[in-house]
Amino acid sequence: MYEENLLDLALFGITNEEWKKQNPTKKGSIIDHASIFEVTTRMSIEALNKIMISKGADYDQRLAELSKFAKNNLKRQMAILAGRGFINNNQKN
Repeated sequence: MYEENLLDLALFGITNEEWKKQNPTKKGSIIDHASIFEVTTRMSIEALNKIMISKGADYDQRLAELSKFAKNNLKRQMAILAGRGFINNNQKN
Protein backbone atom coordinates (compact mmCIF):
# COMPACT_ATOMS: atom_id res chain seq x y z
CA MET A 1 0.00 0.00 0.00
CA TYR A 2 2.89 2.34 0.78
CA GLU A 3 4.25 2.15 -2.76
CA GLU A 4 0.75 2.39 -4.25
CA ASN A 5 0.28 5.66 -2.37
CA LEU A 6 3.60 6.92 -3.71
CA LEU A 7 2.58 6.13 -7.29
CA ASP A 8 -0.84 7.78 -6.86
CA LEU A 9 0.76 10.87 -5.34
CA ALA A 10 3.30 11.08 -8.15
CA LEU A 11 0.69 10.75 -10.88
CA PHE A 12 -2.46 12.32 -9.46
CA GLY A 13 -1.17 14.40 -6.56
CA ILE A 14 -3.50 12.54 -4.20
CA THR A 15 -3.70 9.08 -2.64
CA ASN A 16 -6.45 6.65 -3.53
CA GLU A 17 -7.84 6.93 0.00
CA GLU A 18 -8.06 10.73 -0.30
CA TRP A 19 -9.66 10.40 -3.73
CA LYS A 20 -12.31 8.01 -2.35
CA LYS A 21 -13.17 10.50 0.42
CA GLN A 22 -13.58 13.24 -2.19
CA ASN A 23 -15.57 10.98 -4.54
CA PRO A 24 -17.80 8.85 -2.30
CA THR A 25 -20.30 8.06 -5.06
CA LYS A 26 -17.74 6.70 -7.50
CA LYS A 27 -17.01 2.99 -7.48
CA GLY A 28 -13.54 1.52 -7.73
CA SER A 29 -10.24 3.27 -7.30
CA ILE A 30 -8.64 6.38 -8.71
CA ILE A 31 -6.91 4.36 -11.45
CA ASP A 32 -10.27 2.92 -12.53
CA HIS A 33 -11.29 6.46 -13.50
CA ALA A 34 -8.00 7.40 -15.14
CA SER A 35 -7.45 8.13 -18.81
CA ILE A 36 -5.47 5.74 -20.98
CA PHE A 37 -2.61 8.26 -20.81
CA GLU A 38 -2.65 8.18 -17.02
CA VAL A 39 -2.80 4.37 -16.97
CA THR A 40 0.20 3.99 -19.28
CA THR A 41 2.11 6.65 -17.33
CA ARG A 42 1.29 4.79 -14.12
CA MET A 43 2.80 1.63 -15.59
CA SER A 44 5.94 3.54 -16.53
CA ILE A 45 6.42 5.16 -13.13
CA GLU A 46 5.83 1.81 -11.43
CA ALA A 47 8.75 0.33 -13.37
CA LEU A 48 10.89 3.41 -12.77
CA ASN A 49 10.09 3.26 -9.05
CA LYS A 50 11.40 -0.31 -8.87
CA ILE A 51 14.64 0.75 -10.52
CA MET A 52 15.00 3.69 -8.14
CA ILE A 53 14.39 1.45 -5.12
CA SER A 54 17.08 -0.96 -6.31
CA LYS A 55 19.51 1.98 -6.55
CA GLY A 56 18.72 3.09 -3.00
CA ALA A 57 16.66 6.22 -3.68
CA ASP A 58 14.63 7.33 -0.67
CA TYR A 59 10.90 8.10 -0.65
CA ASP A 60 11.26 11.86 -1.16
CA GLN A 61 13.70 11.44 -4.05
CA ARG A 62 11.43 8.92 -5.72
CA LEU A 63 8.31 11.04 -5.27
CA ALA A 64 10.01 14.10 -6.76
CA GLU A 65 11.46 12.24 -9.75
CA LEU A 66 8.34 10.17 -10.43
CA SER A 67 6.12 13.27 -10.24
CA LYS A 68 8.37 15.10 -12.69
CA PHE A 69 8.45 12.11 -15.04
CA ALA A 70 4.65 11.67 -14.89
CA LYS A 71 3.97 15.33 -15.61
CA ASN A 72 6.40 15.41 -18.53
CA ASN A 73 5.14 12.11 -19.94
CA LEU A 74 1.51 13.25 -19.91
CA LYS A 75 2.45 16.55 -21.56
CA ARG A 76 4.43 14.72 -24.23
CA GLN A 77 1.58 12.32 -24.99
CA MET A 78 -0.90 15.17 -25.31
CA ALA A 79 1.46 17.19 -27.52
CA ILE A 80 1.87 14.25 -29.88
CA LEU A 81 -1.88 13.83 -30.20
CA ALA A 82 -2.39 17.55 -30.68
CA GLY A 83 0.39 17.66 -33.27
CA ARG A 84 -1.29 14.92 -35.24
CA GLY A 85 -4.66 16.64 -35.06
CA PHE A 86 -6.35 14.04 -32.86
CA ILE A 87 -7.14 16.58 -30.13
CA ASN A 88 -7.08 20.34 -29.91
CA ASN A 89 -4.37 22.03 -27.86
CA ASN A 90 -6.81 23.00 -25.11
CA GLN A 91 -8.25 19.52 -24.61
CA LYS A 92 -7.26 17.68 -21.44
CA ASN A 93 -6.81 13.93 -21.05
